[in-house]
Amino acid sequence: MPASDFSWQITLAQKVVAITGVNRGIGLGIAEVCLANAAKMVYSLDMMEPVEEFEALKKRFSNFQYLQTDVSLRRKA
Repeated sequence: MPASDFSWQITLAQKVVAITGVNRGIGLGIAEVCLANAAKMVYSLDMMEPVEEFEALKKRFSNFQYLQTDVSLRRKA
């Protein structure tokens, strides 16, 4: 373990972050933390349309975007 005075602070300045499942819950919380830590852009990758919780965060951060996509490993028949 690092020394007790070790700084755990991180910066996401100029970083682009893509997160799956950001509509609500843990994913939305992670997105909010990334945005609060100066991420250049945060993308929500999800199959479902954004819900009210997502839209509320989007109003606060213009660098928060939704991309509808399927990131599962299922093969298309």
